[in-house]
Amino acid sequence: MAKIVFKELTSNQNVLFPVSLSEKTAEHLSPEIKQGPIVFPEYAGRRFKARVDTGHTGSILSASWYSRLPDIAYHETEIAGVGASQYKRLPYVRVLQLRFQNQTIYLRDVDICDKLYGQPAEIEALLGYDFLEGRDWLLEQDFKLLP
Repeated sequence: MAKIVFKELTSNQNVLFPVSLSEKTAEHLSPEIKQGPIVFPEYAGRRFKARVDTGHTGSILSASWYSRLPDIAYHETEIAGVGASQYKRLPYVRVLQLRFQNQTIYLRDVDICDKLYGQPAEIEALLGYDFLEGRDWLLEQDFKLLP
């Protein structure tokens, strides 16, 4: 299991994943900290802008990925709403190989969405626990892999 350490100026204690920001007073935090750090992994030798979303189990790609992925598959998923549910055919990539801080990371079954809600257009992916798992990460000003 990945461990995320939140380093605060007022505390020397480590908090283990997951951490809910609602448990802390978030007024003094910048919008980037509230939503998760921005990182720049590589896919096929090209860097892209992504946000780490520690509250999500799986990663999600934006529609900008349609043009750069060679093998897009589709699966049926149920979308439940108030009083009704429907099935929708969603695009996804079976295996996505990324490079980040000299590490190769394989994400599996990553959905591609038309819009990443709550994110600016330049964010091309939300990277969830599948991006973090199996490694120890330190979240400070920079997103660094622990030795």
